[in-house]
Amino acid sequence: MRLLGRLCGLETELALYADPARFGGRQWRRVAYERLVAQISRSTPCATAAGCKEGVFLANGGAVALEGERLAAGAGLIELATPECRGPRELLLYQRAMEQLARHAAQQIGLTFIKNDRDAHDSVYGAQENYEVPVGGPISLWIWRLGLIALVPLVLLCWACTLLTLLMLLLYFFVTALMVASVRLLSPRHVQPTMRLLWGGNVVSEDGARLILPVWLESLLIRLSSLYSLPVAVALWGLVRVAVFRRTRRLLTPFLISRPVLVGAGMVDRSGRFLLADKAPAINCLLGFSAFLGARPIFAIGNFFKAVCIDSFTSWRTFARLFRPRQRLQLAIGDANMCESAEFLKIGSTLLVLDAIEAGYLEDAPQFARPVQALQTFVGDPTLEAGVIDRRGRRWSAIEIQRYYLSVCHKFVREQADGVSDEVEEVLSVWEDALQALENASEDPAGTDLLVGTLDWPTKRYLVDQVGPGGRWEVKKKIDIRYHELSEDGYYETIRDVGLAPRLVDDESLERAMRWPPSETPAARRGRAIREFTGGEMTVVVGWHDVVVRNRKGKRRLSLETHGAGIPAPHTSLRSRRPRL
Repeated sequence: MRLLGRLCGLETELALYADPARFGGRQWRRVAYERLVAQISRSTPCATAAGCKEGVFLANGGAVALEGERLAAGAGLIELATPECRGPRELLLYQRAMEQLARHAAQQIGLTFIKNDRDAHDSVYGAQENYEVPVGGPISLWIWRLGLIALVPLVLLCWACTLLTLLMLLLYFFVTALMVASVRLLSPRHVQPTMRLLWGGNVVSEDGARLILPVWLESLLIRLSSLYSLPVAVALWGLVRVAVFRRTRRLLTPFLISRPVLVGAGMVDRSGRFLLADKAPAINCLLGFSAFLGARPIFAIGNFFKAVCIDSFTSWRTFARLFRPRQRLQLAIGDANMCESAEFLKIGSTLLVLDAIEAGYLEDAPQFARPVQALQTFVGDPTLEAGVIDRRGRRWSAIEIQRYYLSVCHKFVREQADGVSDEVEEVLSVWEDALQALENASEDPAGTDLLVGTLDWPTKRYLVDQVGPGGRWEVKKKIDIRYHELSEDGYYETIRDVGLAPRLVDDESLERAMRWPPSETPAARRGRAIREFTGGEMTVVVGWHDVVVRNRKGKRRLSLETHGAGIPAPHTSLRSRRPRL
């Protein structure tokens, strides 16, 4: 596999800003999502996404979905998922293409997106990175496979409890619906009080187009599902901790906890302090299920839980794919970047470190007894002087840790017999320039102003500093949030439009990436299937691994494991001009 060539992708949750009255009712976010998808489908072919989550896949291979557990209570985010890509240039391009598609559609329906990681009430969401990596050595792989088989009884028990709950729920609605119908016939004026008594309110939307799950019932079902799945979750967590990505996690963790010094998005906290990262202050564990039992991990394993406990219910193929030697490593620590240079550096440096780890390098990487605490120390110090003691007794700053990883990656690249691509050299160069600029800035605090438009946290801090030391928290927080606004009024976009933020993706490539998938990935075949089969008499359901096409004669399953050939793909080159550091 060539350097930087592993499959990778980004998932980004966008907060919604709009007048709820424009979309009507308590579930205005669901209505906004439906209108958004309808608008996107006018510019590019779309197909229904497989699985429990409400979403669609686009002809460029990416996906748009409605994300959230408490949709009945009016919560919800829009999730953008890039198609599978290879390399930081391609992934940056498709991340920006997905944002552009969503932004254009949102403008048409009176909606604004905020691409950040937490709101003013400290609710955490945001971005996740996905990289294809080996599970481990032969022993770890077989422990993983045998452990999956041992999980089957727990999974079956979870399914049985869930099905029993659904049957009871159907019985409840059947009986109460009969009661409401009887009241409607005998005493129509008592219908609304009866519905409030039985359901907590009307279960039909204001436009009559859909049923609304009562908020109390939604909360109950969430608690019950958490209870049913707890044994599976605990067993799966233990299995992953023992057998999956162990070496990768050990050697990657020091890099990740120091990475916010380069690619953090910055944040104004409740006390008015400026921190280097938006999401990192909420991180509370190394390994876990995002938001399950309050976990905010560095390494998220919710994708494994979803495959084992949810997706495998409808397809045994999902469970079988977990036995493969390479799986998806999901990182939940990264921020949603606005600066293209920062996003390129985040993806590129992580890919290169993963390549070095897989090749046997970085065995002497510094190890810390409390990596989560070390992360909090680093992100809480904009002076970049904070240090943490490793297990050998040496003190490391975040910049020094990044210097170590950069030097090993330089050595790794030099020792490649077949040479390396320009993209690899560009990652190393941008990484080096960014670290040098931060080292210079650590000697002169005003030096970070030179990084405005190139890295996110210096850009945001510069804007916040314009308020002055006596500025109100509300004003600073407004700057913090509006920096991430995906509109011409957003503060980052204003900086970019006046030429202070270098653009790495050109308009022609962006326009093409909005319509066509990347080649040499599963997205190529997915995009071709969406273009060929949607819009006719066939019903198309699309997933990350296969496409199911149905008509009156039956159905056909198209595997995406064989990457599409001959699929037009955008030119994914970045502009030759590098970031101004």
